[in-house]
Amino acid sequence: MPRAFSTPPHPTVDWNVTKKHPKGSLVQVTCPVCKKARFESVSQVGYRIRQGRFTGHCYADRLLGLHRRNFTGQPAHPAVDWTTTKVIVQGRQRATHVAVICPLCAQTRFCQPGAVAAKIRGGHFTGRCASCIRKKTAVMLGPGRRIETSKGYVVLSREAIPPDEIALFDALRGNRNLVLEHRLVMSKSLGRPLNKWELVDHMDGDKANNELANLRLYRRGQDEPGATQGYGTYYHEWQQAVSRIRELEAGRHEGP
Repeated sequence: MPRAFSTPPHPTVDWNVTKKHPKGSLVQVTCPVCKKARFESVSQVGYRIRQGRFTGHCYADRLLGLHRRNFTGQPAHPAVDWTTTKVIVQGRQRATHVAVICPLCAQTRFCQPGAVAAKIRGGHFTGRCASCIRKKTAVMLGPGRRIETSKGYVVLSREAIPPDEIALFDALRGNRNLVLEHRLVMSKSLGRPLNKWELVDHMDGDKANNELANLRLYRRGQDEPGATQGYGTYYHEWQQAVSRIRELEAGRHEGP
């Protein structure tokens, strides 16, 4: 074949198979997924190879590039299994989807990885399926402990509270019969009931993960110190330190 143009090597391009076209020469390209051969512009193929942007995928499989199948480094979430994927047909194209397990009904579905990652980073992803989101009933986790599916928070009734925490439970519940579990966990950590203007953030975005290491305290109101969910205000660390000082002072006053 005359080499009047640059022919950079590529595993999907056979520079020895060409054909003429009124608008220029065409070269054979074989899709690495469906293995179907087609002809594309010689100049365009060569240019994209030199730019490092040519994959050889056909239009139907262009969303299945290696960079779309390798989900290393994606944000972690307890409802998302980045190692389990499935190719799903969308119109004329096929795309790789990632497995998502609903934390309420435990059903597995496959979702677009880009949308899932964006919601996780924004703190808005719960992993619940559409059916569970529509349900208004609660999911029981144990005696006096359940998930309110409308918002995804774990709530506690008096039945779930041990005797030594009843006073703290009553201080938090006010006129209601239920207490949000994450507020009770943070109150126990601080040794006092939370104030109305003190809010608790789930750092991994999972509202059912109420481990103390996953919770962070901040304040309501734009004019309050530490008033946002941002982690640079140190309100959480300040209150933890105050609680520790109070604990040490109580021990000193009791004495031997």
